[in-house]
Amino acid sequence: MRSTHGRLGELEQRLKRQEAEIAMTSVVDPYFKANVIVAFDPDRSGPRSEVALEEAYATMSSLPAGWGLRAGRFLIPFGRHNQLHTHVFPFVEPPHAIAAILGPESQSDVGVEVSYAPLVPWY
Repeated sequence: MRSTHGRLGELEQRLKRQEAEIAMTSVVDPYFKANVIVAFDPDRSGPRSEVALEEAYATMSSLPAGWGLRAGRFLIPFGRHNQLHTHVFPFVEPPHAIAAILGPESQSDVGVEVSYAPLVPWY
């Protein structure tokens, strides 16, 4: 028969904080909006935490004719799953196909993204 202390020890090993994030958003001026997301990941070797800059980008929202611009460090738009932060994953682990290509965590990189939303009456 196992003791209650053993069960609690097992439970503590299984229930751990995976990641904590702080998201900061600011309207810089009428044309730009800035976003910064900082993640705090627990270090597996000890009580220290690792601080990582996940995203830091500016979005230009006032371009004419439906154009948009985003520049900085942001999650790579590769499939639907890579654009999710760890705490938003629908399952504990990412899909095996995405993990084999990009690794176990969402990947971000520095770049510029240009988008276009056509001006149509039903949008």
